[in-house]
Amino acid sequence: MVGLSSSRLSHLFKRDTGHDLRSFLAERRLQAAAQMLLRDETSVKEISYNVGYRHPASFVRAFRKRFGAAPQTYRAGFRNE
Repeated sequence: MVGLSSSRLSHLFKRDTGHDLRSFLAERRLQAAAQMLLRDETSVKEISYNVGYRHPASFVRAFRKRFGAAPQTYRAGFRNE
């Protein structure tokens, strides 16, 4: 879409922002998932697919690593506050 190879795009992104493109995209996906968890009752499996994960288990691991809680726990914790 932008006329660059993925490696060139990644290099330019890091040069201009100081952030790794892959990590940046992963963070954006997880932030979007966190918002979805709090906004509606969509299943964790569906949210994982919506934000681009092929395997819900991979999504749950990444989410737990980033937020310190599994998606269902994260959702329940904010609802109880």
